[in-house]
Amino acid sequence: MPFRPLKILMLSYWFPPKIAPAPYELAKHLVTLGHEVFVISGVFNNAPHEEVLNGVQLIRVKQHFPSFPGHITYGLKTAKLLVKLHRSERFDITHVNGADGWFISKLNMKNELRTPIMVTMHGSARRELDSLQAEGLYSLFSLFERTHWKVQYYFDKWSLESADKVAAVSRQTANDVVKDYGIPAKNIEVVFNGVDTDHFSPERCSSALKKRFGGKFLILYVGRLRFRKGVQYLIKALPLVVNDCDAHLVVVGEGEAKMFLRHLVRDIGMDEHVTFVGTVSDNELSAYYASSDVFVCPSLYEPFGLVCLEALASGTPLILSGNVGAKEIVSEDVAKVVKAGDEVDLASAILEIARDERKRRSMAVKGRRLAEKYDWINIARKVCDVYADA
Repeated sequence: MPFRPLKILMLSYWFPPKIAPAPYELAKHLVTLGHEVFVISGVFNNAPHEEVLNGVQLIRVKQHFPSFPGHITYGLKTAKLLVKLHRSERFDITHVNGADGWFISKLNMKNELRTPIMVTMHGSARRELDSLQAEGLYSLFSLFERTHWKVQYYFDKWSLESADKVAAVSRQTANDVVKDYGIPAKNIEVVFNGVDTDHFSPERCSSALKKRFGGKFLILYVGRLRFRKGVQYLIKALPLVVNDCDAHLVVVGEGEAKMFLRHLVRDIGMDEHVTFVGTVSDNELSAYYASSDVFVCPSLYEPFGLVCLEALASGTPLILSGNVGAKEIVSEDVAKVVKAGDEVDLASAILEIARDERKRRSMAVKGRRLAEKYDWINIARKVCDVYADA
């Protein structure tokens, strides 16, 4: 069948400069494949209202509120904009990320657009709400976020009801969509997230970074500092690890639980074995991955876990909890899957990898090979196949 370039309208509330690697990477690689991609997103960090990023034609609409009030204003403004844009551009498909397209159904936009609508689910609002039970009411933010997920559930439901095709980032997420939203399994396609295998590579290893931490066995965590991310269990595992191994934990990221986690480190006497480095640049991040001896994703709930693929692409052995969707793409050759919320199981897995250098090298090589199958260009091709079926 001859190639036919598509004109694609993508809706994503989150988009660079606000962290949202998946929609951005997908849009960029769809352009690489020869398609024309327009994205409507929110405005963050005083970014321009219109610009072209790596061939992606980006339009940002301003919203004046955080969280779900922001989603509502984004939806209302985008509803008018997308119809006007569609009339001039005549898109072949509208691709909605999560609840960002709730207004399509709510405002009866589907008949106006007369184009297939695909919704990608990056998780379930109800699973997010369940995972917040691990956090407790430790802050006003937590209470606000619970309200956000309760409201977003209905946004998701409206989006899914308007979709011609639904994609999920893992089978775990697909099952949640069936259970939580009542969408028939036959209408859902699993499309795993991808990774930039040029940016995340073993070649990014930094001798200076290794030297900074005294050549110790480096354990890396990257992500939001939230209780549902399970970082507290990784920290609690450290005393069991350092009794047998000269290890150091590097924590990359910021979040509402940072102060609690710092106190936890101090209370269990692990100050000399943990470094919180905060937010780092993209180049620094790839160096941290490639320079570490093991990467740990201990989340209590994670629809997929892009960080897992980033670690594998960097040639870094991976440990992840059984509640992380990325477990569906790995084998024991490249990763260890542990019980979520179990610091003893986690410590055992870290020590198993630390004690066996040959195993680490084998995991690194096989992990990199696996990650190459999930390069974003391959994921973009898969998405195009789903478009054709929408």
